Amino acid sequence: MLENARRQLLLVLITVAAGLACNIFMKPALGPDLQGGSQLIYEVPEESLESLTKNEGVTADQIMEQTVAIILERVDPAGQKGITVARRGATGILIELPWYNETTELERTKQRISSLGKLEMRVVAGPSYAENNVTFKLPEEQKRLEAWLNSGGRELVLQDPLNIERFNENAVEGPVAFGDLRWVPHIIRPSLANGNAWDNAFFQDVQQGGPTPMGPATVRVFDDATWNNRLLTEEMLARPEEDRQLVEYVAINWDEDHFRGEDLNPSSVNGTFDQNGRRAVSYETKGSLAQAYGDWSEKYLNDHSAIILNGVIRSAPYFVSRIPGRGQISGSFTEAEVEELVKVLRTGSLKVKPQLLSDLTVGETLGAQSIRLGAISLIAGGIAVFLFMLWYYRLAGIVACVSLSLNMFLLWSALLFMQATITLPGLGGIVLTIGMAVDANVLIYERIREEFDKGKDMIRAVRAGFERAMSAILDSNITTFLTGMVLFNVGVGPVRGFAVTLMVGIVMTVFTQFFVTRLVFHLLIESDKLKNFHVRRLFAQPKLDYLKAAKITVPISSVVILGLLAIAYTIPSEVSMGIDFKG
Repeated sequence: MLENARRQLLLVLITVAAGLACNIFMKPALGPDLQGGSQLIYEVPEESLESLTKNEGVTADQIMEQTVAIILERVDPAGQKGITVARRGATGILIELPWYNETTELERTKQRISSLGKLEMRVVAGPSYAENNVTFKLPEEQKRLEAWLNSGGRELVLQDPLNIERFNENAVEGPVAFGDLRWVPHIIRPSLANGNAWDNAFFQDVQQGGPTPMGPATVRVFDDATWNNRLLTEEMLARPEEDRQLVEYVAINWDEDHFRGEDLNPSSVNGTFDQNGRRAVSYETKGSLAQAYGDWSEKYLNDHSAIILNGVIRSAPYFVSRIPGRGQISGSFTEAEVEELVKVLRTGSLKVKPQLLSDLTVGETLGAQSIRLGAISLIAGGIAVFLFMLWYYRLAGIVACVSLSLNMFLLWSALLFMQATITLPGLGGIVLTIGMAVDANVLIYERIREEFDKGKDMIRAVRAGFERAMSAILDSNITTFLTGMVLFNVGVGPVRGFAVTLMVGIVMTVFTQFFVTRLVFHLLIESDKLKNFHVRRLFAQPKLDYLKAAKITVPISSVVILGLLAIAYTIPSEVSMGIDFKG
């Protein structure tokens, strides 16, 4: 009945052996909905993309691809954590993180993702600066800022110190030398080493230290009594720990040349300690900029520089000698903050800051419960299908069960081999594969029954049944496979997991029907164990005149369909749609 039966048997045995190897030596890659983890969805503001495309001459796609690459390098530089970072539509980014036992690690990862990593090394504005027809009258600028703070600006900057940009960009109230002078915040937090005392290291290094004091270039947003008291007030202690801070602003020279994070050699960025024993980050400029950096530091001997990270001053050391292209970033860092800063600076800065739209976290317990429920659905569905096939098709039903079992085994082995992320929708795809594989068996068996009823012998009936059913099987599976390709390319996250499982399941279904089922039938016929095709017939000769009832059923169906559409239209979207669609 079957040509090259031995070769096909060898192919099936080799495939099974490869599947066994995958199951022995490989572990499944579970998605966050099964093993626990977080799914983060970020969005890049369209207005920011439009601004960058105009100013830098790059496309939005290039900016998005660079953003995805930098984020992936930040969260999984070695590629061993199983973190997924992918684009979601035109301006979205999907990030799937594994389960973290400590929430602090998850929060640090989120901060690492959203941090611009924008580093600038500039010079504090001084009264002696007189270049490019630019001079600074700092006492007058201090009064202008204080007046703005007293007229409502204080509340704004206490909400977010970066709101100072409203003053900087105000052509009427802002700095007179607009574009050449900007006020940049410095955040003062309690010192961990001094209990509830404020960290005064910044003031020791900056305002009191150095031949050129910084006092004339600073404006405090707090009163002297708060600072002179040294200890945190009861009102400050009542705030959340992250809100316990004092804010002051430093006037920065925006006209002078400056250096950026892109000018640093990534391999030179490392954690270290400064001369006072505080944690710091050391850096070196790229070789081609070492001379320029040295000239810059020599030009401003005894003056203060300002190391600005993401719009906030982290330290303001003064130059005591020429620096040949290297320096330190200090500022009361914790060990974790130093590690994060090193990672961010090594990967480079983001062109635009992504905004977090969705944060879905699944705990380990819920993940284990999802696996248990998914396994139950698989087993229950498989048992129901197997029992029906055994009852209805008898011996041929046994063949179908063997084919289905091997289909599931090869499908799971293929997912292991590809290290495809297995999600809860992916388990649904496996259940769907069982149904599609059974459908293929039913098509083949019914064609065999028809040929057998025509009086053909068993060998010819089986051969004709397979040949005539395969065209329908291929048509249905190819169209479904194309649908899976569309889902994989357009969808994200769980949708792609479902698409992968669906496509692999289709390939394995066609393989088992073409090779395994035909091979088993061949062996049964050759051994004289299948001489007749005895199957049950629930509808042997159905005599139903469907068209006779069309005059009644068509109007009824039309009314039902229109009624359902009307109901669907009148139900509010917040009721009919979940957060996946509504937001």
